[in-house]
Amino acid sequence: MEGGMSLKEKALLGGAAMFMLYAMTAVLWFTVFKKSAKGDLKAYAKACENRDADARLIGEKDAWEEKYRTALGTIPEIPEGRRADVHMMSIVRPIAQRNNIRFTGEKSSDESVADEMNRLTIELDWTGAYETLVRFMYELESTDKGQFDVTAINFSPEKKNRGYLSGKMTLTCIFRRKST
Repeated sequence: MEGGMSLKEKALLGGAAMFMLYAMTAVLWFTVFKKSAKGDLKAYAKACENRDADARLIGEKDAWEEKYRTALGTIPEIPEGRRADVHMMSIVRPIAQRNNIRFTGEKSSDESVADEMNRLTIELDWTGAYETLVRFMYELESTDKGQFDVTAINFSPEKKNRGYLSGKMTLTCIFRRKST
């Protein structure tokens, strides 16, 4: 042979090269598979966690339905055709009077409907002392005659009456409509 490789040597060299290529492919495949497997394991753990949380919530269904029925009992039903702002203010005014809060202006929005509930916002200009304001807001938000939430409030010292505040508050009222 004149400096060339024999067929046997070529076959051995080709086999070694093929072995090396297969080994490199296997190493690359396992490193990618390992990263993918870690991601899959994290996704599986998160799915198990979500499943357990969902099972807990499903188990609490009766308790949540009871709370819903209780809350539904405090939401007033206003007949169709009756103005909601008039009805809601007939609940709010006596609470304000008991707590020495005076309204100097009110402006109501159009009512919006979400599922079986209706929502109305009323902007009130008010005057009163700090302590009476706190008592008013507490009684308003804990009354069983309606569902009210003070969503915004601002105030400043009353210039004429020392110790009094005046300002604006946005009151959100929840109610249902009943057909007559």
